[in-house]
Amino acid sequence: MSRINNAVRHNTDYFVSVLLLLQPCFKHLMPTIIGLPLFFIGFLLLLLLHCKPSQIALRSLSFIPIVGLSVLGTLLNGVVDSDYYLFVFGALAFALASGDTRWVKPFFIVFLVMCLIHCLATISFYLFPDFGRQIIQNSLLSQYPTARDYRSALSGSYSWNGMYTSLCFILSSGVAFSGSRHSKIGCLLCGISAIALLLTTKRAHLMFCIAAFTLMFYLANRTKGISKFVKFCLIVLLILIAFGISSIYFPQLSLVFDRFSETSENADELLSGRTYLWQHALDQWTNKPIFGQGWASYKFSWIDGGTPVVSVAAHCVLLQLLAETGLFGLSLAIIPFFILIKGAFETSIHLDSYSAGTRSLVLASAGIVAFFILYSFCGNPLYDSPMFISMLAIFSLYTGSTVFI
Repeated sequence: MSRINNAVRHNTDYFVSVLLLLQPCFKHLMPTIIGLPLFFIGFLLLLLLHCKPSQIALRSLSFIPIVGLSVLGTLLNGVVDSDYYLFVFGALAFALASGDTRWVKPFFIVFLVMCLIHCLATISFYLFPDFGRQIIQNSLLSQYPTARDYRSALSGSYSWNGMYTSLCFILSSGVAFSGSRHSKIGCLLCGISAIALLLTTKRAHLMFCIAAFTLMFYLANRTKGISKFVKFCLIVLLILIAFGISSIYFPQLSLVFDRFSETSENADELLSGRTYLWQHALDQWTNKPIFGQGWASYKFSWIDGGTPVVSVAAHCVLLQLLAETGLFGLSLAIIPFFILIKGAFETSIHLDSYSAGTRSLVLASAGIVAFFILYSFCGNPLYDSPMFISMLAIFSLYTGSTVFI
């Protein structure tokens, strides 16, 4: 009877994960009036199934002060976005559910599947552009001017699609390096997501994925000697050869590297005007250096070709936190991120003692943490729902009292 109950609860965790992830993964396709209620239902079910107050570790609540600043800033500035609700209630749910973290594995399996859908859509839209543009983008994504070809696929811009394909690549790499019976499937998914990531032409995402991939390989093989390193180099060489051959028939795959060559000739193109955003964040911070201007207060306006443009993202998490929450808020934010880095390091030390399935979760978690930190220097992953929802789940996993059951 207990086995049946465990199986039912395990399947229920998959259902809850779907409810929690539909809005973050398909926010540009799904109306908020549908996505948010589904998320809140998942929120309540997660608490009902896994909230065990007596087992919640105090450090699991260290994200709550940042959430408090978010709520306060929103009340003061009146800036409300669907991602705001995901951040606040996601942090609350995952902290309260850290007493029983058996839901995390189904969560990331569902996350992998949803990100894979974006990868397959990217490749399909490249192969069949009329289908993608006329059936999907012109009808379901018409309100997003940047959703116009295979690079953005099912999302509102190629930056968002870059996040989905990157997360798929990292999660797939965790499966590939786990040594489980699913490793070959993980390798296949790595290939699919790598092709999709190249098609998005996102340079930063590609570089950060390579860094995360290298870290994950090291963690998975650091006790296995030089032979594994040689094998890794051979794999990289074969990938480069395969890419070179493929780019002959599919030249769009090499566009991301063309952008790198353009960058070497024009450094301003690499920064894409971010220096103005960073300078504005610094100016805003110097006005109120201790407590900042308030969460969601950052806003930079300029004229682009005669059209007014407003950015609410500084494209640097550190600078945006300084501008919005000051030194006080930044100090509060460092605490949970220190716990994340510490958790990734500590769990990877004992990697060989885990089951194959748990190893894939540990490796993928370390890869996502590395990607998030690197991306924070030139993007806003703390404010992008696919990134912060995955980080909150990892945080719950690392701080929970039933880690890696």
